[in-house]
Amino acid sequence: MPRGRTPKASRERWAGAALRALAEGGVSAVSVEPLARKLGVTKGSFYWHFTNREELVEAGLALWEQHGTDRVLAEAQLIADPLDRVKSLFETAFAVRGAGSLIVHLAADAKHPLVAPILERITVRRVKFIAEQFESLGLSPDDAHRRAVLCYSLYIGTFTLHASASAAVPSDAERARYIEHLVQTLVPG
Repeated sequence: MPRGRTPKASRERWAGAALRALAEGGVSAVSVEPLARKLGVTKGSFYWHFTNREELVEAGLALWEQHGTDRVLAEAQLIADPLDRVKSLFETAFAVRGAGSLIVHLAADAKHPLVAPILERITVRRVKFIAEQFESLGLSPDDAHRRAVLCYSLYIGTFTLHASASAAVPSDAERARYIEHLVQTLVPG
């Protein structure tokens, strides 16, 4: 790079930085100048890719949907056995602590006009997918939906507890036993 020029960050790097900021502190943590410093670029790089901060927040949320929902559900679909699919979802959901802080912050920002539509869409998709797995295991649609809501509530609740009282949540070493208990409790059979 020629002397005196500042590197540019790609739109994807900006979106990734926005997503990390959302996980650290919700919508209010997405601020252009601090993110530019973290990326080692100027604010001009931001304006190369985005019209305003709201577009950046939307890009971060879109990245979350792609990586945290689209990719996870697509990978789960590759698992033939519905019980193994459910176990895999639990393992994926509880393996990433950072994802948990993101869902806690987004739930706190659930009424924010940028967060509300995507949070609702993703929540509905995830609950529907879990319910479909329970139906594949022989549950009625109503029972499958109730258990899926319970599963998703456990997911959000576990990370909320982790944020407020981490000692109350199973440690990483206990995670496998916790997941096994969830499966025994929630999965018919």
